[in-house]
Amino acid sequence: MLSTKIYKQKRSLVAFEGILVIIGLAFLYPFYIMLFVAVKSGREAIMSPASFPREWHFENFLIAGKKMKFFLTFFNSFTVTAVAVFGVVLLAGMASFIIVKSRSKFVRSLYLLFISGTIIPFFTSMVPLIRIMGDLNLLNSRLGLSLVYIGKALPFAIFLYAGFIRSLPNSIIESVQIDGANRWQTYWSIIFPMIKPITATVVIVDVLWFWNDFLLPLLTLGKRRLNTIPMVQNHFHNEFATQWELSFAVFVLAMIPVLLVFFALQKYVVSGMTSGALKG
Repeated sequence: MLSTKIYKQKRSLVAFEGILVIIGLAFLYPFYIMLFVAVKSGREAIMSPASFPREWHFENFLIAGKKMKFFLTFFNSFTVTAVAVFGVVLLAGMASFIIVKSRSKFVRSLYLLFISGTIIPFFTSMVPLIRIMGDLNLLNSRLGLSLVYIGKALPFAIFLYAGFIRSLPNSIIESVQIDGANRWQTYWSIIFPMIKPITATVVIVDVLWFWNDFLLPLLTLGKRRLNTIPMVQNHFHNEFATQWELSFAVFVLAMIPVLLVFFALQKYVVSGMTSGALKG
């Protein structure tokens, strides 16, 4: 009986692992298509996108990079993303600390105001947002786009930060304040180092969002010299033809920085999301 039970458990485990392998391969299939189409000729990319390349055309990356003005486009995407992520981490962390640890009911009620921002659809505020940006001369500006991203990302970031900070014992903060530290010193010397998992999670989530976003740059950056990487995809598509091999080569080039950020911070993602959401 015991051996039969063990056999059934092993068989179930093997079946479960087999299902996971199939699901994993299904998720990897689009990456397989992307990588192989990026190194095919234009004709082969259209006729047989899923087949193994007959000839490897690595020059597609050079051609795509030249057509998209890679270094300028990369600079635009990097600048917008870096400024926005820095602003979100800076403001969300400090705001959450004050909201959670403040004794004022008014200040603590602001948490609900921030969280309400997560349920407001972007399309309802899109037209007023563009008008306000125009009045403030923030259109066609990398800084203007970064400020919009900061405002859009703050509610969710505050939700994660506040949930984690709320779980920290007050005794830690009180012991530091007894030694004469003010709130500014308390946050940067004690709280900020302790919320690294949440910070890593916020950075990864926001980098993925800002780096790959197409709609907001399209609405706010009208000048071609300000194009971000997702926007240059349109350069390889028109009503008569699509250069799939070059378009997918751009995808590969755009994916590399995001993967580097993810692999550098991935160990914090699960713990950060769990701590921020469940403890909130």
